[in-house]
Amino acid sequence: MEIKIKVQVENADEILKAHKGGILGFFADVVLSKEKKQVKVEKAVCEQIVHHLKLEMPRRLEEEQVKTNLKFEIVNNTDFDDQNAF
Repeated sequence: MEIKIKVQVENADEILKAHKGGILGFFADVVLSKEKKQVKVEKAVCEQIVHHLKLEMPRRLEEEQVKTNLKFEIVNNTDFDDQNAF
């Protein structure tokens, strides 16, 4: 069974400005188009979500005595079916 989560960041420019101290923020401001900035920020957010899920999910499921085989992946899919999102 699968769970899909759609991530659509609404303030990519603000996020990049907040992290401007890093080389990524500077590089992004100078070189990347608005769409590429959006994708880069959304990917970073997805990576953080997956990171936290990998840490927490197995531990929480184990507490409930649930044995699972969890796999996580980030898919750049612009054709995500919004009708199934909630």
